[in-house]
Amino acid sequence: MKAGKHVYCEKPLVRTIAEARELIELTPRSKVATQLGTQGTSSKSFRRSVEVIQAGVLGQVEQVWLWSDYCGKFPPSQDRPPGEDPVPEGLNWDAWLGPVPWRPFKAGVYMPGCIKAQNWLDFCNGMLAGQGCHTFQLPVRALKLGPPARVTAELPEPVKETYVSRGCFRFEYPAREGLAPVTLWWGDGGKYPPEEITNSVKECRGQLPTTGCLFVGQRGQLYTDGWGVAGIMKLKGDKKWRGVLDHDAVKTLPLSVPRLTNDNHMQEWFQACKGGPATYNHFEIGARVCEAYLPGTLSLRLGRPIEWDSAAMKVHGAPEADRWIQNSYRMKWVS
Repeated sequence: MKAGKHVYCEKPLVRTIAEARELIELTPRSKVATQLGTQGTSSKSFRRSVEVIQAGVLGQVEQVWLWSDYCGKFPPSQDRPPGEDPVPEGLNWDAWLGPVPWRPFKAGVYMPGCIKAQNWLDFCNGMLAGQGCHTFQLPVRALKLGPPARVTAELPEPVKETYVSRGCFRFEYPAREGLAPVTLWWGDGGKYPPEEITNSVKECRGQLPTTGCLFVGQRGQLYTDGWGVAGIMKLKGDKKWRGVLDHDAVKTLPLSVPRLTNDNHMQEWFQACKGGPATYNHFEIGARVCEAYLPGTLSLRLGRPIEWDSAAMKVHGAPEADRWIQNSYRMKWVS
């Protein structure tokens, strides 16, 4: 970006809060086209859900429930295995690791597939970040969430080098821009919201989907899948759920977010590279989404609730957390 190059990046956009903060500051200055590969943000349903919530159709939203179980359950948190295997021909293991702490190659441990790599906290901060980069998008945008003030993580087992077998987090976001404080829950690995929260969605869908984002407002609820797509809503007095694109209460609601032809996420970036409108999911917003959930990994690693000081980028009373907040790279990867 500093060299004037357009950038499209798949998840994880960042690994640390310091990296997120750097991108938040760099993106508006760089004058290049950037796009994070969270494709759900380009759908008409996602963008309509943002408009519906920001217009106050649901009333004040004070609760949001997120869950992800499409990958099934993970093993308990573990350290890297001992020993070393021969590096496969054609694989530059040093380059594959990049700036993260070096470790010997072990067959079937870190690859193939993004899920194996994602589970290592040094690489991607586990499912909270791997799927959270998708599912946190809608709450952050629609409710104008910044970093949380307090986070509580449950510990199903001691935390080692990989993510835990079941993630369960409670994020507390302060009031902002006339909006009420929000409590957001995240669950994965079989941790779902309480049945009394999701029964209505379950009845509508036939069964509770394995991923979801559910807004609970004073006037109604809105549900989307884990990518913010296929949104449905049910206001108080409604007999059934209706799509966010055709509910009677929003038919006259003006469009405030641009729409894309065929919801084409990559085409939007191509057009921005050629001088067209800026992408909707550029790196500044992508990094803000990361900063909304990454304090959860600090609570997980520390094994206790945390008070997060966003301005200072510090956990109150926990200087030992700095190593997970700031950047630490193998020096050969720092130019």
